[in-house]
Amino acid sequence: MTNAPAVAAVLRKFGAALPRNTARALDIWSRRTATEIKRVAPTGRTRNLRRSVYGRGFLRGGRPVGLIVAPVRYAPFVEFGTRRRFVAPVRRKALRWIGKGIKGYAFSRGHFVGPSKAHNFFFATARKFYDQIAATVWRLCSAPLRIKA
Repeated sequence: MTNAPAVAAVLRKFGAALPRNTARALDIWSRRTATEIKRVAPTGRTRNLRRSVYGRGFLRGGRPVGLIVAPVRYAPFVEFGTRRRFVAPVRRKALRWIGKGIKGYAFSRGHFVGPSKAHNFFFATARKFYDQIAATVWRLCSAPLRIKA
């Protein structure tokens, strides 16, 4: 084989660029998916959940990693919902009201709060974009093999 050194050089170049290109593809996919998750996330009063979602792709220990995160602590409760639960006030002022036939205020020792609905905004949106990552990784990883004549 007369082109053996050239083929070996191309394969070395491909092997060296593979993790870097995969990380770049994961970064593109993570950012696009995070943008779509932000678009479909429930707003609420402050929009903190929507603002907190971000995506990144990077190399960790030489391995490509794609990460999409919603770091607010109540994100799992919005995604999966909650069951009916008992709420007890910590402060006296928290659950007080003017009772019927009572002079002054009536205080609660607690009460049950109904379940909250699951919104399924995070994982459902990420699954929609899952097929795109394979196509993007394939396109970027095959880039080093394109040889200009």
